[in-house]
Formats: sequence, structure tokens, C-alpha cells
Amino acid sequence: MAEEIITTVISADGVSQTCVLKEKVNNGNGQLIYRFRNRDIGVEYLLTKEGTGWRSLNPGEIHQPIFHHLCSFAETL
Repeated sequence: MAEEIITTVISADGVSQTCVLKEKVNNGNGQLIYRFRNRDIGVEYLLTKEGTGWRSLNPGEIHQPIFHHLCSFAETL
């Protein structure tokens, strides 16, 4: 089994959340889609990079500290 790729997001109030990269796929249009799952609350986050910026593919808003952390982390993958 492949080793999990994990990152920990720490909020301003010191609460940490562990997120696991579940999938990194090419959508066929040259864009990579990153699917993270928050182990603590079970939420999945879908992100894609468009040009130099990132966009959430989730139907609702992603809490900004989590969004920024996951985008920065995805840049290293």
C-alpha cells in the first residue's frame, strides 16, 4: 500500500486538523485536481490550479485558512 500524503492545518485558535491527499488526477483538460479528505471531520476538499491561482471545486466555501494551507501544500506535490 502506498504511503499516505498528510498535512496538518492549524487554525488561529490552535485547533489542528489532519488532511490526507486522496487523489491527484488530470481532468483531461490539462488541469490537475487535488482531492483532500479531512480526517477529523470527514469533509472532502477539491482544488484545482488555474493559471497562477487556485480555485475550489466544492459546492460551498472552504474556510480560508484551510483553503490557503491546502493550496500551498499542493504546490509542493
